[in-house]
Parts: sequence; structure tokens; C-alpha cells
Amino acid sequence: MICYEKLIAALLMSLVFCGGFMYCRVKFWSMVLVLGLVFFAKFLHAADQPVDNSKFILVKTFRIVTPIDYDHGAQLGQFFRKFSLGGGSRWYDENITDKHFFKASYRLASSYVYTIKLWKVAKRKTVDAKECLAFLRSNRIVLVGAQGLTVIFDRARNQLPCGFIASFDEPSNLWKSDCQGENYGAGEYLIPFIYHCRTDTWIFRLESLCCGLINGDYLIGFCKDLL
Repeated sequence: MICYEKLIAALLMSLVFCGGFMYCRVKFWSMVLVLGLVFFAKFLHAADQPVDNSKFILVKTFRIVTPIDYDHGAQLGQFFRKFSLGGGSRWYDENITDKHFFKASYRLASSYVYTIKLWKVAKRKTVDAKECLAFLRSNRIVLVGAQGLTVIFDRARNQLPCGFIASFDEPSNLWKSDCQGENYGAGEYLIPFIYHCRTDTWIFRLESLCCGLINGDYLIGFCKDLL
């Protein structure tokens, strides 16, 4: 498999070299050249970090079809208005809103088939956010944020195990809390979770991106099917 991160870094490094040779007569550009080389060396080092697949166990794969009237900009508000009226014990964090989580890396398309993969964090293992995101990228998962969790609940909640199920996204697309919540403080980037237990309890909650996952937690991912 082609490592696109390394390819991009190599091309950018070449540009920096060319720029350095063209303008090295000026001390300022010499300094830019040095800083550029340091930056890309760190970039290459980060891209070379291996993904420890042994920390993640694939437990389930299934397919869903998104609703014909799916609207990314209104999905969360529409969903939680209906969710709170359902049976069983249900609760959700009121900060999971269309405004706070509008910037998903990938916006689900209406009437589209997606393959859903569910991984469990292995026994006696913990994973941080960087590991989760690297693992998802290596499996060609599209990052759908909170909207993805709500669609799965509507379409296939019978497929979801008991426990904490996380839907990760890039930090730049997460909501940065401006208030104190039950499980987080102000100024933290937050990841949406579903918590499900056998007593028909369903909770949509937020956790700090810094917390990562522990053994027994689940990581969910969407794959685009080619029809």
C-alpha cells in the first residue's frame, strides 16, 4: 500500500530544498530551509509510527442504508427530539448538537450503503486518541462523528453490544467545550459515545479526547461501499 503521508512529505521536502538553493544567499531563507527540514523530519517520523493492530479486535461487521431524507445539518436535532420519546431508559448530553458537531470529516450521504465495523479494545490494553485515529485511517474508515452514531442507533441498534461505543473524528472537527459537563471540563475536545447496557439503557454522552479507550470499550467505523 502506498504511504501517501510519506509521499506528500517527500514532495514538500523537495520543494523546500529547491527554495533553499534558490535563495540561500539570503540568511532569512537559509533559516527557513533549516526550519522546514526539521518540520518534515518530524512529519516523516510521525508517519512511520506503526499501528498496533493487536490492541483492536474486530467483533462485528454489518451494513446499513442511510435514510432517503438524511440531512447532515439537521440530523442531531431531529434525532434527539425523537430519541427522548422512545421506550426504556434514555438520556443524552444536550451539547451534542448540529451546531457543535457540524464539522464532521465526512458527511454521510442519503440513501447510501455503508459497511459498519466494530472493534473491541483488547483485554489489558488501552489506546489513546492518536492510536484510534491512526488505526481507523489504516482501515480506510471515514470519520463521521456524532451523526454516524445516531444513524446506527436508528438503523441497527440491535447490532450494538453492551458497553461504551466511540465515534472518533479529527480534533479540528470536534467541539471544544466551553462549559463544565458531567464527564469533561471546559476547553476540552470531546468525542461522542453511545453507552448501552442490558436493562435497555441508551445514553449518548461526551468524553474528553484525552481519555482514549480502555479494554472492553468499542470503536466504530464507517466504510464507503462501492456499488
